[in-house]
Amino acid sequence: MNNRFLWFFLLPICAFGMLLPDVSLAFQSQDPMNESSSTVSLTVQGRKRYGMPLAINKEKVALVRLDGRLSIFEIETKKDLKQVADSFRPYSPKQLKSKLKKEFGERYDVTQTNNFVVVHPWGGEETWAKPFELTFIRMREFFESKNVEIERSEFPLVAIVFRSRSDFDRYLHNESLIHNGAVAGFYSRQSNRLVTYDPSQMLREKDDDWLLGSSTVIHEVAHQATFNLGVHNRFAPPPLWLTEGVAMLFEAKGYSNFREFPGRTERINKRRLSALRELYQKGEVNGKLSRLVANDGLFEEEPELAYALSWALAFYLAENGPEKFWGYVQNDAARKPFSVVPPADRMSHFADAFGFDLLKLEFEMRAYFYPPEDEKRDRERNKRRRRR
Repeated sequence: MNNRFLWFFLLPICAFGMLLPDVSLAFQSQDPMNESSSTVSLTVQGRKRYGMPLAINKEKVALVRLDGRLSIFEIETKKDLKQVADSFRPYSPKQLKSKLKKEFGERYDVTQTNNFVVVHPWGGEETWAKPFELTFIRMREFFESKNVEIERSEFPLVAIVFRSRSDFDRYLHNESLIHNGAVAGFYSRQSNRLVTYDPSQMLREKDDDWLLGSSTVIHEVAHQATFNLGVHNRFAPPPLWLTEGVAMLFEAKGYSNFREFPGRTERINKRRLSALRELYQKGEVNGKLSRLVANDGLFEEEPELAYALSWALAFYLAENGPEKFWGYVQNDAARKPFSVVPPADRMSHFADAFGFDLLKLEFEMRAYFYPPEDEKRDRERNKRRRRR
């Protein structure tokens, strides 16, 4: 891939939760739902809405819609909810493809693969749809190789590649999503869609497989894959360090394409490691690990540090005790929809899983990622630079 175009995919990536933390709070007090999957109807502003109920309280109901979207509706009374089927059957890929064609119109083509329905600019299907499908398959195979219990994706996965940045920004605005000029793509747990955009015609001409080399696509497909394969719980989201840490693991081809690149060095996310070492040099990492594990606040206060440290924690645990790490991931995924884990419980769950004293772990990670000899070398190098 031409390095001139790599900047597009090396921008900070944000995976938005899309209102789900607030939803969790709204359903802290809820009535039990029928454990079996059923389809209900609800009339909202004169229109029938259909879906599978996840949670209900006196004011609201959370429905998983036929296309996989999560919607929250206010209800006057539980009598407004009517069961229309004993089972829940989402849209088929063919039905969803038809819906997306109608939604995006003649400016876009829609391609169906085994696992995806991809909205993309008109052109070669191989250029647009293949990378999503291939990346997803490789990730599924990775989890199988680690004996991680996975589920069959209940919904066809939707990926949208807009023709331009302006179309991408317009979509963010229309969906009432956070706008950030540095964001090149995202996966939404609420809509269950992955969204990005085409940076340039020239890039496609330089490399037909440009999407396969995109950290944006790899990172967001990792989110979409883990939440749809049951590795993470889409409706009871894990700690942010865990979801982001796992996604950043797959940015390295030793994870996202592990059969072809089996070496340990290929599993290292060199960009995240470089950022982490820089933060170690500045003395900004000390004491931050416990905050990262306890709550998600570090992502708002010090996002660069939060992302680098999340990758480091996930990598350290996955490399040095993969059974414990993936077991911890699966235990977290078993939580009930909209359950919220308080900081104290997050800390105790972490300690129960790994048996680590966090201060000791922080010390061990520093020695692992930034050995004293490397730190000394960098310090001397910086001194020489200042003398010039």
